[in-house]
Amino acid sequence: MTHSTLLDLLAERAATAPQSPALLTSEGRALSYARLDALVRATVVRLAGLGLEREDRVMVCAPGDLDGVVLQLAVISTAVCCPVNPLLAQEEFGQALELLEPSAVLGFGSTSAKLLRAADLHRTAVIEAVPQLFGEPLELHFASGELHPDRMQPRPVAGESLLLRTSGTTSAGKLVPLAMGQLLAGAIASVRAFGLGPADRCLNVMPMFHIQGLVGSVVASLVAGSSVVLLPAFDAKQALRSLEDTRATWFSASPTVHRLLLDRLGEEPVDRGSLRFTRSGAASLPAALREELELAYGVPVLETYGMSEAHQIASTLLPDGGPRPVGMVPTGSRVAVLDAEGAVRTEPGPTGELVVRGANVIERYVRPQDGADAFVDGWLRTGDLGRLAADGSVQVTGRIKEMINRGGEKVSPYEVEEALLRHPAVRQAVAFGVPDEVFTEQVVAAVVLHEGRTADEAELRAHTAAHLAPFKVPSRIVRREALAVNAVGKLVRADFARDFAEAPAVPAVPAAPEAAACAADVPLLPRTPVEAALAGLWAHALGRAAFDGVDEDFFTAGGESITAVALLQGIQEAFGVAISPAGLFDDLNTVERLAEAVRTAISGTAPLPPGGAAHSATG
Repeated sequence: MTHSTLLDLLAERAATAPQSPALLTSEGRALSYARLDALVRATVVRLAGLGLEREDRVMVCAPGDLDGVVLQLAVISTAVCCPVNPLLAQEEFGQALELLEPSAVLGFGSTSAKLLRAADLHRTAVIEAVPQLFGEPLELHFASGELHPDRMQPRPVAGESLLLRTSGTTSAGKLVPLAMGQLLAGAIASVRAFGLGPADRCLNVMPMFHIQGLVGSVVASLVAGSSVVLLPAFDAKQALRSLEDTRATWFSASPTVHRLLLDRLGEEPVDRGSLRFTRSGAASLPAALREELELAYGVPVLETYGMSEAHQIASTLLPDGGPRPVGMVPTGSRVAVLDAEGAVRTEPGPTGELVVRGANVIERYVRPQDGADAFVDGWLRTGDLGRLAADGSVQVTGRIKEMINRGGEKVSPYEVEEALLRHPAVRQAVAFGVPDEVFTEQVVAAVVLHEGRTADEAELRAHTAAHLAPFKVPSRIVRREALAVNAVGKLVRADFARDFAEAPAVPAVPAAPEAAACAADVPLLPRTPVEAALAGLWAHALGRAAFDGVDEDFFTAGGESITAVALLQGIQEAFGVAISPAGLFDDLNTVERLAEAVRTAISGTAPLPPGGAAHSATG
């Protein structure tokens, strides 16, 4: 597995296994390695004949079918391939053209009018690829414009062959340049991590403009000498049918795509006996979803940690009878932690920002503003929080920019989502932070319920309170019919936060019939002057205008360390009674119980709860 280029790789496969299937359609039609090699080389010759050179950037807008894959492999081998989503709007195509500065745009006969108009506005040549009979070379011609003979190509970065745009936290994302060696090293890492070989067959359900589809599924399969089934576009029913018909041994998907396939599998079971494992990437895999997947497919689910800048960094491994690592094992890169003092640490220790280096990791970004602080002593900063375990594995705990700052307490949305997904009614969940004048941010979550299941907001908050520290319990949990994802199946938390902030009056999770009836009851109002006074302090500490009853749990209602201090200080000032934080957390978590503790402390007529309250000298 020491090929220097894709063309070298295909030539070697064509020589050693010419008739072995390389690419298959969803209908089962196969293209051999010998024919794939010939098609890619013929396309390389035609691209060069149109005037494209090694340093030219070509924005490729292609489907994930056989012709689209041949075209992308050829462009990678000829120039700098810049794959984009074919379903972009005209304005988005225009933004991509401004960012990428391509010499040409390459599309198919079905190229959308939106792309053509955007290319015309930016005076960019459009090359059209026309499919021929199955297994015949593509016809290529200029549909509009031409290459400018005096064009100034953007300065190449480290011999880039593939230029990817990350989904990032900005609309533009980062421009990630992968040299041929880095691209192949990422694919080799997948082959070694999963033990791929000629007998394997991958079902690709990810888009070809995403590294998990292009490198993690297609190029990795070619490196392994195995085959890959190509779907023109994702459709859960077609994907599962192809899984059965083509006898695929593995597939890779984002957690959201896994969820869609799992739901469809429940409606229409298929024979999945050929599967050896499934892979999950692009986002953190919730433990509850992993358990569902392994139960449904009867095979291990391997979670991978990677990024466009490296592809495969670490992953869980296939069971081998030995002890299971506590985290993911580095399989493509070296992994270290950047500590609070700015030093790179390679030994186990506290949580910090994960940094990586290796043959698969980029050495720089295209734009200076993307890479200003991206590297430390040759290590790439990932933007992810994690720690190194004693067994050499890596535990990823969150994304730095997605951490929620609730009054100084840091909350990882991953663990909030994990807790919510443990509730039997919750099918999907996303947690995010929304701005708050008092606490900087509040934790909010949106959920999708399983069909036919019910759960109200109070029930879900109580459920999370049983699994998480009080400050991590969402202050609001709203219901959605579906959770919007980006083009590669990722939940973008910043989008949910923005939408919630713009329209905060979102309907709450509907109650089950019996819960709704209970919610309609009048809250238990204060019955004594002490309870009434405490009710006011309670509502003030929680930042509410209303009070929900003397039996309401303080922490389920959104209380945490800072609001607890505010409440306890208010009680000290109003009654001269000191309640300890431990007492509030353990025993005195309702107005009713607090009132009894205050009465006891003042009158001295009954013993106090251990550590609960003490009568002040001024009382």
